[in-house]
Amino acid sequence: MKTRFITVLLLATGLPVNAAARAEITQAAPVALEGTEERSLQSAEGLDYRIFISTPTEQAPPGGWPVVYVLDGNGWFLPFAQLARMVGRRPDHNGRLPAVVVGIGYPGERPFHTERRTWDFTPPAELREPPPEPGGRPWSRTGGSEDFLAFLKTRVKPMIEAEFKIDTSRQALYGHSLGGLFTLHAAFTRPESFQYFGAMSPSIWWNKAYVTDEEKAFPAALAKHKGRANLFMGIGASELPHMVADADAMAKRIAAAKYDRLDFTYVAFPGEEHISVATPAFTRFYDTVFAATDTDKASYLKAYDLGVDAKAIEDADAYFKLTPERQAAVRRAGRSLTNADPAAFDRRLRGWIAALPAHEREAVQKQHDRWDRKTGTVPVPY
Repeated sequence: MKTRFITVLLLATGLPVNAAARAEITQAAPVALEGTEERSLQSAEGLDYRIFISTPTEQAPPGGWPVVYVLDGNGWFLPFAQLARMVGRRPDHNGRLPAVVVGIGYPGERPFHTERRTWDFTPPAELREPPPEPGGRPWSRTGGSEDFLAFLKTRVKPMIEAEFKIDTSRQALYGHSLGGLFTLHAAFTRPESFQYFGAMSPSIWWNKAYVTDEEKAFPAALAKHKGRANLFMGIGASELPHMVADADAMAKRIAAAKYDRLDFTYVAFPGEEHISVATPAFTRFYDTVFAATDTDKASYLKAYDLGVDAKAIEDADAYFKLTPERQAAVRRAGRSLTNADPAAFDRRLRGWIAALPAHEREAVQKQHDRWDRKTGTVPVPY
């Protein structure tokens, strides 16, 4: 399947530029976010989706990388992918595991695709009295959440798990606004679909609070699941009063119920409104669900201990004398341990490989790709 880097275009500001500065500007170029790619995927119903993927710079933990599936990927994937990459660096020190971030988006460049998300994120229920959209327009088609959940389960997750080293016991779903409503729907009706659910600023009000009916069925769904679930709910304290009141009331009910096999967290973020809360909420959610255990930390310390191979981080001859497995260990350590800039070692390695004859460069690239996928190290094109 063809992949490509996700790019952000550098846009002209329109501000005056003096002649000397203008002479130095040769061309506006796209900026690529390293370690990201985009794919196209179609649902069983024939709907097209954009799937954004970010992989960490660190090696995978022994059981594989955790993964978080982010709804409204057009808008939230890029900031969340960067956040995950930064907070998940050096788990032996920072205490958070590196994670794969998968954004589920739609064709086009709009950050939020109203018609598609309204269909995907709302439960299949008879409309009690849908409110008008801003501007007096009627609501878009609703009730596709079961199809969308099936798409995640049967198309998206198998694709990710087949190509990346994933810990299937550490899979999270993160949704905001109507995406938060969908996350609650998935948690209340299919708690087995993910281990962690992050519902931020959930649209509990939708369809006269229909999701509270699903909340009442939550105990039975948990009992049938027979596993543990983790639900994190957040709200901006400066959001619309009815949004805050709905979230507060639901949080109090869930906390008071003390469900068996449910870990529940609720945070009202001071000073944050509906859009601004999504980013700090994602960071807090990440802290909650992807904390590194002592075993995780010990495995990373072992992976970064190069011993007599430490010279290979700085010396090309020492690097190329190593076995492919030890070279992979040097790449992991070089990116994560020795440099303040995690890309510094990759730049050095690209220089070493560029100096090789063409036929050797191709052989090295194939060897690196094979071992990177085998050991969970992120492949880097040279």
